[in-house]
Amino acid sequence: MLPEFPRAKKRADELWMAAMMAGMRSDPFLAGIAIRVQKEGRRAYVDGSEMNYVPASVATTLKANVGRGETVEEFYNSAEALGKKMGDEQAKYLFKVMEQPSTTFQPFNFGPDVTIDDILGVWDKMFVRFKEGRPQWPQITSSAEVLGRLREIMEQSLQDPVSRAKWQALIDKKRKEYDEREARRRLVD
Repeated sequence: MLPEFPRAKKRADELWMAAMMAGMRSDPFLAGIAIRVQKEGRRAYVDGSEMNYVPASVATTLKANVGRGETVEEFYNSAEALGKKMGDEQAKYLFKVMEQPSTTFQPFNFGPDVTIDDILGVWDKMFVRFKEGRPQWPQITSSAEVLGRLREIMEQSLQDPVSRAKWQALIDKKRKEYDEREARRRLVD
């Protein structure tokens, strides 16, 4: 039995990690996020910007059954519970980051009383690129009814001088952010 122990422990660790990761990915929102991380040495980049690693930890307790150990079902359940805790901990940091300006953001829901300020507020949270001096606004994907309502509001806002001034203020702000980011960007061979 002794020569089999290291292999059995390795297999148990693999099963534990698989069950824990399954528990962590059980949240439908977290499971829907696909990430492609590019690593260079000790640095990692996602969407062209460097990742900041934030240490997070979760704790779990195992029953001490003297002389018996735990059943296979208890083993998997404890791993899955730990994975769910890890997913919750990860989600806390994820939602905090999603409040910052970027190219992607958490899902939002425009109600029937949506205003131009709501739309500008959403775009204010995103990173906007500029091509030949014109803003490249991120795309809004939604149902046909909501998109129709948003188009109406956008057309009305172009006729209103106050709304046009708000648009111009947002464009100026985003242009400044874009220029600052481009000035800081390092060229890589």
